[in-house]
Amino acid sequence: MKKVITLVVALISACAVSAMTTEATTTVYSNGDVNGDGTVTSYDAILVHHYLKGYWYAVNNSQLDALDANNDYIIDYADYEYILNMAVGNV
Repeated sequence: MKKVITLVVALISACAVSAMTTEATTTVYSNGDVNGDGTVTSYDAILVHHYLKGYWYAVNNSQLDALDANNDYIIDYADYEYILNMAVGNV
């Protein structure tokens, strides 16, 4: 009987701990911030270049929106240049 009670207590404790450590995270993508780290850097431009060459694919629609930095509804080298300019502070 002691073993059963110990097992039940252990299972309840394990469930309680796992429920407390579970949380959802949401990444917010702004215009040009393709990787969602909160800043527009040359790395974001590299991701656009890789996307255009087919080396990398956007994971979700928010990333696709961030890829279209100049908001012309086309992801092209104009977005790449625009994000580079954003990264160095020219935009």
